Amino acid sequence: MSDVAFSFSVKELADFSGRSGDLELVSVAGPTAQEGIQGHQRWQAKQKTKESNYQAEYSIEHFGSQLGYNYRVGGRVDGVLFSPVSDCENEEDVEGEHSGNEVVKTIVSKAIAEKNETQRPIWIEEIKTTYVEVEQLTEAIISIQLAQLKYYGFLIANKFELPEIELRLVWIRLPRERETIKSYRFNIDELTSFFERGVQRYLSWLVKVEEHRLNLRKSCSELMFPFSGFRENQRALCAEVFRRIRSEQSLVFEAPTGIGKTISVLFPAFKSYGEGFVDQVIFATAKQSGRVAVSETCDLLNQQIGLELSSSKHRDSENNASCKGIKSLSISAKDSTCFCAMNAKNSMVQVTDEEGRTREVCKYKRGFYDRLPDALNTSFDETNLDKSRLLEIAEDFQLCPFSLSLILTKWFDLVVLDVNYIFDPLI
Repeated sequence: MSDVAFSFSVKELADFSGRSGDLELVSVAGPTAQEGIQGHQRWQAKQKTKESNYQAEYSIEHFGSQLGYNYRVGGRVDGVLFSPVSDCENEEDVEGEHSGNEVVKTIVSKAIAEKNETQRPIWIEEIKTTYVEVEQLTEAIISIQLAQLKYYGFLIANKFELPEIELRLVWIRLPRERETIKSYRFNIDELTSFFERGVQRYLSWLVKVEEHRLNLRKSCSELMFPFSGFRENQRALCAEVFRRIRSEQSLVFEAPTGIGKTISVLFPAFKSYGEGFVDQVIFATAKQSGRVAVSETCDLLNQQIGLELSSSKHRDSENNASCKGIKSLSISAKDSTCFCAMNAKNSMVQVTDEEGRTREVCKYKRGFYDRLPDALNTSFDETNLDKSRLLEIAEDFQLCPFSLSLILTKWFDLVVLDVNYIFDPLI
């Protein structure tokens, strides 16, 4: 399909559209990426030994259109078991290739040359490694794993025109590698409906974000330095920051107080944004005064962007409505943001599990992912999402504000945070 507007992976789609249930901040670390890869590979090797028609890491993609936009979604299925190829399908008819008076007879093996066209998938599997028992996995974790499996199920069933297909979730408990397998069977109508709902939800969000970013890039490309003149050495610093961003190089500099370091960094950073060299700016600071300086500087740049939008002769009111300037997000410490960590009144509620045991849980974690989509839309409508506004939105939607802020970091143009977050985002 030509003119693909959006391209994303099955994992991205599941991360955004597939989560449901409560928020759980797991304290026990999961397997490392290397451990996960090794666990996958050992399991796939066992499967290949048992089933000669098993194929690991099967690449697949799908092109479609929704909301007036063409999209591509793709990924690699952890494992696919294909049906055996019958003897009559193993060899094609003898073909004659003429080379002068000599006929070279070639036997083409369909099992190798056209395996994907002649064999039909029996089942597919999604492999997950874990350090805990499957029974201990939360609804939010299971929901995203199953969503990813069902999205792959649709891609496979759609490609091979299958009326239904078996899907398998395989959990490998490390370090002893004890496996637990749960099988599901869905027909193509069920998978199609699930897939299209997920794509529509994600695509609606991507369109909103992309419209803002396109408008902001245009505005940032026309940014002018917000003061009448440069201080001593300030122009040189701005130019050097821009050059380093453009060439993807680091820059370490020391400058005295009063030179205007914040504007000398943010101005060229967003000029670079306008030129397409960066997609996001993260400003780490060790002091509260640094946050204030960033906020004031961002306001200066946004005032200029606002004037450009209001004076544009060819403005599109709908498009410009989605661009309210640089969207900035301020991340604060968990202790000062999380309602239950701040001992907010009525933040804890009593719940009873299936075995009749009662415990206290934070109400802002219950059903977190079910209410998250509306909160994302409201948050993204903000230009300056500081701590106070974040708490208001979190209270309105009954969500954990700290966790909401971490999820939002991926989408905002400017993220301001304490330097310690570079080393540990959960403090």
